[in-house]
This record gives sequence, structure tokens and C-alpha cells, in this order.
Amino acid sequence: MKIIDCLYENRGLDKTAVRFGSDSISYKELWNKSLAYSEKIKRLNTQNVAILLPNSIDYFISYYSILLGGKTVVPIGYYLGQNEVQEILNETGACLITTSDRDVYECEDVLYIDKNDDWEVPDFDYDSYKTSEVAVVFPTSGTTSRSKYVQLSDLNLMQNVQDIMKILSMSREKNRNDNELIVLPLTASFCNTTQMLVCLYCSMTITILDGRISLPKIFQLMKTNDITYCEMTPTLLKIFAQHYNMLKDEKFELKRISCGGETISEDELKIVQKQLTGVEVYLGYGLTEAGPVVATQCSEDYLYAGNSVGKLLDSFEIRFGALDNQDDYPDGAGEIEIKGPCIMKGYLNEEKPSVVEGWFATGDIGYMDENNYLYIIGRKKNIIISGGRNINAEEVENVVRKYDAVEECRVYGEKNSIYGEVVVIDVVKKKDCSIDNKELIHFCKEYLADYKIPQKFNYVDFIKKNSSGKIIRY
Repeated sequence: MKIIDCLYENRGLDKTAVRFGSDSISYKELWNKSLAYSEKIKRLNTQNVAILLPNSIDYFISYYSILLGGKTVVPIGYYLGQNEVQEILNETGACLITTSDRDVYECEDVLYIDKNDDWEVPDFDYDSYKTSEVAVVFPTSGTTSRSKYVQLSDLNLMQNVQDIMKILSMSREKNRNDNELIVLPLTASFCNTTQMLVCLYCSMTITILDGRISLPKIFQLMKTNDITYCEMTPTLLKIFAQHYNMLKDEKFELKRISCGGETISEDELKIVQKQLTGVEVYLGYGLTEAGPVVATQCSEDYLYAGNSVGKLLDSFEIRFGALDNQDDYPDGAGEIEIKGPCIMKGYLNEEKPSVVEGWFATGDIGYMDENNYLYIIGRKKNIIISGGRNINAEEVENVVRKYDAVEECRVYGEKNSIYGEVVVIDVVKKKDCSIDNKELIHFCKEYLADYKIPQKFNYVDFIKKNSSGKIIRY
């Protein structure tokens, strides 16, 4: 399978493929415009072509025109600063597709899609079309360090599409009347595969949230467009569920929300499930380097799979690497290592191979129970070593977030001459709430060993996150 198959096999449909605000485009129009614009892409001097666009119909056209032109897509987060964008262009050597209101960047060439008025559709011979060796190069989120550049092929991505469709029991025949709402950035690998590619392959209609995330707008779009599926981060999910519960007398068609990117406690999940009556909530796990979905809950198990991330997709193998201090973790826990056809070709310009004999070490710590459900404990790089004992930042964050007055938090280690590191926490208080440190510490002691409890509390206005909603930790 090729990525272009998601459009090619639907190229004759007059059905709406994508909605954005008051605009929409059919599958036939999306195919024709992508094919037409690919003629401009073919004339570019570089193999890599970056897309610097907000979520929009133009993003879909640009993405597929690059692939149809035999080039490689480099998605760039639209809200990145000018220096960050320039760094990605420099590292990838890419030309750029953007809009005329963006800053000028130094690169081989720039195409302004909003100035394009040439939509003459050329002939297309599917049999002679050849995919590029690398289909998409994703700049990684860079939550613990600066970006790396993940190289994914058609095989990597489309195997992931097939695996997702199988575990979620999706097909073109079954899901062609479903409607997807995209609220997360299309430049994120999760959106790229689970929302754009899967939904287009299943002939679904995609509605894109126009502008920044707004709960009133999300609910309006869900109601007016009969939205059945959506993907969210746990942070957004918890807020959404609270408001959804208040609107339970209104009619929504929502069937399923898939959730990933951060951890969520079992207590928090139970509250969400109770608030979202009639909606299936699936937790999942993945990473850009794996296409990106590795495991997910599904309709058969989500009610009793707890806060596990479900079972592995069919094409993956898994093993757990040894940890420096195994006693600090449950039996069988270790660094998650995965293997399979969805695993990336490697990082762009890497000096040392990151995939060894097919295995990729994820940097995530987890374990699998006797029923083959996968649990994620946290990131190996988020380990704080205090007095020789390992403390996982996410474990502490999950506890502190249970405290009623806490909106968000970030835990990290601060150097200390006696203990090596001590636990520090940045806390965002809920509106009109106050927090007494002694009471919060007492609360933490109900769930955490004394050595894991924060020694220093900083109260801040916000926690910095990347475009995927993950906490930035550098």
C-alpha cells in the first residue's frame, strides 16, 4: 500500500473529504488539486519539501501534492518561532510551502499556496508512480532535548494504518458514514496517521477545528457535523468530559475518543468515563519513531483495561530492557524496546544507528501484565535520582494532579550537593483556588514514599507544552 492510495482509491467520490470553517472539498477535488499542484512540486530542486501551514484544507493539498510529486514531506508546526522554523529548514535542506503572510525564510525555494491559481489537472499513471525512499520526515517534539528528524516510509505509515484499522475494526464499508473531528495539529505524527490517513482511507469526512482550541467551538462542530470520532490529549479530555457531562441533554453522535500523549491516572479515567456516558474512551501509546501507534485499547476491552494503553498492534514485537535500579519498579518493568515494519528507517543525519537489528529503544519505562496489557510508567529521561533512589517525574505529577486545587504541574530534579538531586514541582492553581504546601504534602504522603515528595514548590501561571500537548522538559 502507498500513502497516495488513501486518496487514489476515493478519487471519483463527490462526497466531502474535508471541512474547514465555511469551506469544504470533496475527495474528487482534493485528488485533482493535489495532482495539479504536484506539477509545481516536481520542479523544485530539493527532495525534502516542508509544509508551514495551519490546520487547513491547503495542508491536505500540500501534503498529497508533495507525495504525488515524488518528494518527501517535512511537516513544521505552524506556531513555531522563526528561528525554530529556520533550524528545521537548515537541518533538512527543504524547500517550503507556506502562505504569503509568513516571514521570509532562507531556503532553496518557497511556494505560496495562497497565491496558486494554476489548477490544471495532468494525467496520472498509477503503475508508473514510484514512492520516494522516505515519505515523511517528522521533526520530533523535543520535550527533553532539541529535535531529531524521524524518517518514515510509505511502508512504515501504511502498515500502521492497517494495524490501527484491524484493532479498531474499521473499514471503508463500515466507516464511510462516520465523521472525524481534528482538534490537534496535523503536523503531529499521531494526527498524520490516526486521523488523516486512516480517515481518508475509510472514505470518512474530516472536520478541522478552525483556530485555536475552544470548547464552545468543539461542541458546536460536533453537533452541526454529526461528529462520531475524535482524538484528544488527556489534559483536553478531562476538561472536555466535564463540560460534555453538563450538556448531556443535548444530542451528540459522538461514539469514540482516542487518547494518548500523556499519562492519566486510573481515578481520573474513571471520572472521565462516568462523565462521557455512551462514549467509548480508548487509551493508547505510540511514538513518532513507530509510525506512531504501538498499542491501544479497543471496544472489546476499554471498560476493564484500566489505565493501561491496551494491547500491542499486530505487527509489533516488544521486550523490556534492564534498568539501573530495578528495585524501584514493578516486576518485569524495563525500558520498552519495539520491533516491526512500522519502525522508522532512522533519524536524518544520525551518527550512530538508532535502530539496531530492527529493535528501537523508546526511552519509555513500562511493563506488561499477565493479560498482555501494556502499562507506561514514564520516560527514562524523566528519572530524578535523589539519594541514590530513582523517582519518576510522571508518577509524582499524577498524584499531585489529583489534588482538587491543582490545574497542572511539572516535576523535575534540581541539583543538590547532598542528595545529588531533589524533587521540584511547578504548579498551576485552579482559578480562585489557594494551596497550602503542608496540606498538599500531607495529601502526597497518602500515595507516595517520603523520598518522592517534592521538596520545593513553585507556583506558575502556565506549564510550557509543545504543539502535541506534551510538557516540555528542557
